[in-house]
Amino acid sequence: MVANKTLAMGEDYIQCAVSNLMTWNPSFTGLGTKISSISAAVVNFLTLPWTAALNVVVLKALLTVPTLRVRKSNIALSLLAVTDFLSGVTSQPLFLAREVTHLTAVGPLCTLENAIHFCVYVFSGSSLYHLLIVTYDRFVAITRPYEYPQLVTKRRLSHASLLSWIINIINAVIRYSCSSDEKLTFWMNIFSLSNIFVFTWVIVYWNSRILLEVRRQKIQMKTQAVAVADVKAKQKENKAAKTAIILLGALMVTYAPALALVPTFLLKPSLLKSELVFSFIAWVETFMLLNSLTNPLIYCLRSRELRHHMARKFKWFPVGFPFSASRWKSYMLREKTGNGRVIKIGETGQKH
Repeated sequence: MVANKTLAMGEDYIQCAVSNLMTWNPSFTGLGTKISSISAAVVNFLTLPWTAALNVVVLKALLTVPTLRVRKSNIALSLLAVTDFLSGVTSQPLFLAREVTHLTAVGPLCTLENAIHFCVYVFSGSSLYHLLIVTYDRFVAITRPYEYPQLVTKRRLSHASLLSWIINIINAVIRYSCSSDEKLTFWMNIFSLSNIFVFTWVIVYWNSRILLEVRRQKIQMKTQAVAVADVKAKQKENKAAKTAIILLGALMVTYAPALALVPTFLLKPSLLKSELVFSFIAWVETFMLLNSLTNPLIYCLRSRELRHHMARKFKWFPVGFPFSASRWKSYMLREKTGNGRVIKIGETGQKH
């Protein structure tokens, strides 16, 4: 696909059809732009194999480890892990190839530009939809525990995941096929942003309800006699709910630059002609792609079973993590077997 050239401010701004945004300018050869592009490419190059490997290991553990497989909440997490894996093995290689074309002054190859735009659009939307599924699962489990087995089933979770993929792919195809219509493209962008903000507020609302219910249950367990089995079950459900909240926080941090820039570009398109903004876009996309790496790390931080599974796959992976002064002291005194694998953190009797 050949790029479209438009004359603006005395310079050629080369655009591609899908994004309908300025993607490259022959004059963008400043040191800052090169440093930004190279550093973003290096980060993606280094994190690509780990994004793929960690999500595969996490997915395998969630589906095969007996103590993890029986928990229905982990089904939603496994669906999110599939999304993160696909995002890592498709979007990051395309990102690297595109940055090489910019650094070598080959210019934008619109097929490549459109491919990465398509993938980022589909996978970023799918990540948000799957986080919505994860949060809904926890919301029902915490606030309506007796109805949870009927409301949330494996079949319904699978259907919700499939529906999210279909919706995002259809939206991306519409954007691609109607990219020549600037008015339609503008309203498609508004529609996409509206979906993001609506879904985000729904997730935030559900999480706030979860936190209030968790607090109420803690007070109830302190003031009333509750069976030990019920206490342990509630603790597991509450921990899974907090994991969903942490995943939301990671998503908001990694997507915040994009959520701030896209509305700005829609209101003031002239900013796209700035070399400074152009160099910043590479890191905006990198932050979004890094969300696929942070999610499996969060799973491991929150699950001891996953940490043990990771330690068997990666000998250097610690079984525990020092989150307090006492655990840090135990961490510094950790012992290793002959092959160098960390066997336990805190041989002082502390539970991890």
